[in-house]
Amino acid sequence: MNIGFSIVKRRRNGVPAARWSIRLRLADGRVVERVGFTDKAATQQLAAQLLREQERREVGLHDQFSGARRTPLLEHLTAFTRSMENGTMSGRRLRGRPTPDYVKKVTARMQRLFGLLGVTRIEQLNVAEAEKALSDQVAAGWSTKTRDDHAALLRQFGNWLVDDGRWAANPFARLRSISTAATKTFRRHAYTLAELGKVVDAAEQRALQEYRTSNPMARPEVLEKKRRAGWERGVLYQAAAYTGLRRGEITKLVWSDLQLDGDSPSLEVRPEIAKNRRRARIELPRWLAQLLVDVRKSQGAERGRPTKASERVFGASYRHLTERLKADAVWAGIGREVGGRVVNDAGAVLDFHALRVTLATLATEIGMPPKHLQELMRHSDIRLTMEVYTRVRSGAMRSEVDRMPRPQLPGEPLAPPASPADRPAVSGDCRSEETGAARRGVGS
Repeated sequence: MNIGFSIVKRRRNGVPAARWSIRLRLADGRVVERVGFTDKAATQQLAAQLLREQERREVGLHDQFSGARRTPLLEHLTAFTRSMENGTMSGRRLRGRPTPDYVKKVTARMQRLFGLLGVTRIEQLNVAEAEKALSDQVAAGWSTKTRDDHAALLRQFGNWLVDDGRWAANPFARLRSISTAATKTFRRHAYTLAELGKVVDAAEQRALQEYRTSNPMARPEVLEKKRRAGWERGVLYQAAAYTGLRRGEITKLVWSDLQLDGDSPSLEVRPEIAKNRRRARIELPRWLAQLLVDVRKSQGAERGRPTKASERVFGASYRHLTERLKADAVWAGIGREVGGRVVNDAGAVLDFHALRVTLATLATEIGMPPKHLQELMRHSDIRLTMEVYTRVRSGAMRSEVDRMPRPQLPGEPLAPPASPADRPAVSGDCRSEETGAARRGVGS
């Protein structure tokens, strides 16, 4: 049987269909039908194209990606983000299911990248054009980290095209990162206990004094409400610094996540609020657990009823939390604002994530085993814990160096190492510092 085609209009209940139908006769005798267009000439052209593709398939010249070529790039992007949402992407490219906010951000970034590249079809994707577009954005003000984040997203999209059988090779496989240790945009500061105490104290005092200055006739109950809100934010800072919870995690904690009774107070990080989508248990210092009990009592007294287990532990806004911490750090005299960031004299950034760096550094200085610290930080790789988050402060280094014995000269007895009681008090060592906010729990 010779291959060929014919176009017909189907009838249903005696009424002709709006679209033409294509009947394609294949070499093996099968007949395949496909719906065409309302325009007869366009349907004939589609039928002729299908026939040519069938003939090329018979002689081994068929393009297996012809369907992907015809599909608009935005439709590929929709399928890509749907794979993210469903968790069906390759495990080496994405762990678990991302949040809806992350998927929305990915969609917006990819649409922007397609606009920068000026592409609408899959065959237009090109690594050279991508390199040029990203370089232009760096020249326009992007940081190297922002550039590398977008490059990684393009590589992920290209890998997905290959994994899903939509394209033969990743067009962005050679699109590499440019960040190095020398090009890192900033380094976060690890608060000492004294600095953390000052920030906690500033959280309570700054907003109160600023409101009192602008409203000299404010009623005492209003001032007390301002003070209580600042005190609660100070407890939040301490909770973040001693648990390592990220901003998005700590603002979503509810009281049912906390177990504050007994000899081993702790909190549970639910998978839906954790960055890695894994459940985790974090042990709490007993003094911090008591502070959290006080917070719950304070909230209940303000509302005139017991606090519900489903209510948020902290009422702080995710959006404004970092801005308030930065303002508190400036007010406390720890940092100054430079280019939209608050930094200390050494140029290290003081933001909310710096509290997580504080935990890693403090735990190392008190001698916590690295494996325990890795579990506390909830890192999959201990190198991230020790190389990125942990700081070696000069004061801590000084106290350890002073403990090293001098060499033994001929005829001299071996000098014993200095005992802990002989160590000098060093301002940079968090273990030797006193805080101005001990009454709030810092360093207790």
